[in-house]
Amino acid sequence: KDAEQLLVRDDIIRSEQLKYLRLLRQADLLYAKDEKSKALTAYLELAKQSPLIESDPMSLAHFSDTLYSNKRFLDASKKYRQLSDLLDKAPQQDMALFRLAMSQYHSDPTTVINAGVDLRQIQDNFPGTEGSARALLKQTDLEYISKRISAENAAAVYGKIAEKGDTIVIREEASFKQALVSHLSGDHQTSVSQLMAMLRSFRSGKLYIEAQALLIEQLPGVIRKLANDKEYIKAMVLAKQNKMFFSHGWLNSSLLIDLAGIYSKLGLNDQTAQIYQYIFEVSNEATKEKLYLPLIQGLSAADQYAQVEEYADRYLLNYPKGTDVSAILLLKIKALYESGQLDKAINLLKGGAHPQNSQLEFLKARIYFDLKQWQDVIDILTKPELQGLIAKNNASLPLAEAYFQTGQDNLAIQAFRRIVEQEGNIEQAQYRLAQIELKKNNTSQALNLFKELAEKGKDPQWTKLAREEVAILRIKQK
Repeated sequence: KDAEQLLVRDDIIRSEQLKYLRLLRQADLLYAKDEKSKALTAYLELAKQSPLIESDPMSLAHFSDTLYSNKRFLDASKKYRQLSDLLDKAPQQDMALFRLAMSQYHSDPTTVINAGVDLRQIQDNFPGTEGSARALLKQTDLEYISKRISAENAAAVYGKIAEKGDTIVIREEASFKQALVSHLSGDHQTSVSQLMAMLRSFRSGKLYIEAQALLIEQLPGVIRKLANDKEYIKAMVLAKQNKMFFSHGWLNSSLLIDLAGIYSKLGLNDQTAQIYQYIFEVSNEATKEKLYLPLIQGLSAADQYAQVEEYADRYLLNYPKGTDVSAILLLKIKALYESGQLDKAINLLKGGAHPQNSQLEFLKARIYFDLKQWQDVIDILTKPELQGLIAKNNASLPLAEAYFQTGQDNLAIQAFRRIVEQEGNIEQAQYRLAQIELKKNNTSQALNLFKELAEKGKDPQWTKLAREEVAILRIKQK
């Protein structure tokens, strides 16, 4: 700003001796402000009036760059040659020669062989300089594009420059090109790893957006491939490492839902629960309502009952009239039941602030069964609307047991016999039928049933009890 004010002072403007120097510095100032088109116009006007620019290395470098940036490559090559001569054996001659080689190549791309020679000469004559590193980088570009070196060799060169390059800009460019070559050669997993490392190392780099775009393009395929290859932990870790892309909507969460589906089908309940929790975290509020049910189902299958209760409470609070209220309430009550909170579960069921649901009623009967509230079990399981569910789940035993425990022997006999005939769950049923016969003083029939169970039964609990009864009855017969 001070320089700009100085250049418009009256005494400077009126000085004929400083006229061309003022014009030169005004052009330099435009270049410094990154107004390259205006700077080019100013340099060209000055060049028509004075050769001053050709004696100032900094200004000549700026002039050459404005020509190069505006794709005037023939003119740029002339100016870079002048700059190289001006900088003979001085710092930055390597960069002037590199830009000269690039200007000549861009002015006539058919001279790629000549460009290769020039680039190798820069490396030989200026080892360890920025110009040498850029020459190697560009030489590798040209040789890879023309298929004179393999993708593997090109990636190795880029990797070396990315590690040892003198400037951040060169290291970033080499890192990106290494990942790009891996991508183009089909090694997407390696490319993804390289891009993630690059994004961590060059958070303010000029190629940050390009690297993100290339990473986003490849991530879905890499995650799916890891899942298909049964690398489930790696797939989940990779998704979590790129959480930002999902949370911003740059990657569709359907990818994660597909992954969760694969885990679920394979019975990987813990992984299914983890990935649904992750999907939940990265989703916006508008889509969360539909995620609660699969998330809670996953947590339930993984026996994570405390979290089932937590997420169920959040859903029931936020969406009291939601479409999944009934299913989520059922899962919550199941979680309470499985975690031994029977009183809490039954109080919730008694509350009545939930939709009528045969599954809930059936669960209520199971809880009453565990609490040994037999009449309540009978009242629920004799409801007509539950008969189909009982038959579908081969679940007649609780009702039969409730009849037995309340002394309703005739109903118990009918129920236990149905179980033996239809459900194949015979051992407890056989034992109870034998007990009822014994209760009716049909000792011989009871003994036969106990003996059959003791000899043929497979459940150690009931076979052991049957053997004990056989022993007792034989003693009594003596």
